[in-house]
Amino acid sequence: MTSRLLRRIGVTVVEVIAHVLLAVGVVVIVVSGVLGTMDSWQAEHGGETGTFTPVEQDCSRHRVTTVICAWEGTWTSDVDGRTLRHVRLDDGLGTEEGDPPPAPVHPTLLADKVADPQVAYLPGERTWLLAPALSILAVGIFAVLAWRVHRWAREKRTARGLGQPVEGPAL
Repeated sequence: MTSRLLRRIGVTVVEVIAHVLLAVGVVVIVVSGVLGTMDSWQAEHGGETGTFTPVEQDCSRHRVTTVICAWEGTWTSDVDGRTLRHVRLDDGLGTEEGDPPPAPVHPTLLADKVADPQVAYLPGERTWLLAPALSILAVGIFAVLAWRVHRWAREKRTARGLGQPVEGPAL
């Protein structure tokens, strides 16, 4: 009888831990999806127009063969002529690793924010749609995982008579 009680407690503990981890994952995904959307949406809907001048290429390798490159440089406002340094462009400009800096890009849009690095966007980009779409997909996957954990725990608790009320010392 004690082993049944311990097994039931163990299954419940695993279920609770799994649900807490899944809930934390959902919160992280939703928050990152919102934050990933805000800057590009603000730039597209009322951002300041200016010129991005590529200075330094930053490339990273993914899955050994895929290289993704981005440009960092300066951004100069069309409105007041101010220049910001260390601004990233949310576009690879069709360049490959090791290519020289391309010509300045105009127009670009910038959502003025206090972040490092700031990001400039090309007009008409819909990158702000990607983060919410991926967040919704991830939340759906996490919901399925939570349901499966619940089903697994229920099956383990009811297997071999574990679903029967456990008699123990009266409290």
